[in-house]
Amino acid sequence: MRGVDIGRKLSLEEIEFLRARNIEVIFRYIGPFPKATDPSEISMILSRGIGVMLIGQKTANFPGYFTPAQGAQDGADYRQWSLELGAPLGIPILFPVDTDMSDPATEANGYFNAAYSGLDGAYDLGVYGENDLVEGVARFYGGVTYTWQTPAWSHGIVSQIADAYQFGSLEIKPGLVVDLNVVRTDPQWRLVRGTA
Repeated sequence: MRGVDIGRKLSLEEIEFLRARNIEVIFRYIGPFPKATDPSEISMILSRGIGVMLIGQKTANFPGYFTPAQGAQDGADYRQWSLELGAPLGIPILFPVDTDMSDPATEANGYFNAAYSGLDGAYDLGVYGENDLVEGVARFYGGVTYTWQTPAWSHGIVSQIADAYQFGSLEIKPGLVVDLNVVRTDPQWRLVRGTA
C-alpha cells in the first residue's frame, strides 16, 4: 500500500488528488498544534475511502522524555484528542520516538506501558522510530500493535517486520510536500474507510 504523512492540514482538493494517485493511507498529527488535523479533515479523508493514521507528538526528541509519568500523560492526552476528532475507535495512535537511544526497547519500555494504560482501550498503541526501536518493541513488547520505521538513526537498515516504512519527501504538486511511506500491513483500516 502507498501512504503519505504531512505536517499540515489538507484541503478536499488535495485529498482527492492523493486518492487519484492511489494513496491509500494518510498519516496526520493530533494535538493542539498548528500542524494537527481537525474533525473536518478526518471526515474528508475517510469519506474519500482513504485510511487515516494518527500521530501523537509533543516533544519526544530526547531520551529523557520517555518516562512512565510522561507515557501516562501522553496516552491520556492522545486518547482525548482522538476522541474529540471523532477518529474511529480501535485504530493505532503512533507514539514517535524522534531520537537515537542506546537501548531503545528497554529505555522506552516504562513509557510505552504507561502510554498503553493511558489509551484505556479506546485506541491501539503504535510506535514510530528507528530500526532498533521497531525491532525491539515488535518482538518483545506485546502492547504495541503497529510499528512505523523512520530511516533516521537506522543506519541504512530497513526492518522487515515494520508495518510501515517512511522513505523520503517529495513535492508531488506545487505546494504539496509529503513524506512517502510503504505501508505493509493494514491493521483495521478496512473497518474505517468511508465509501467515496
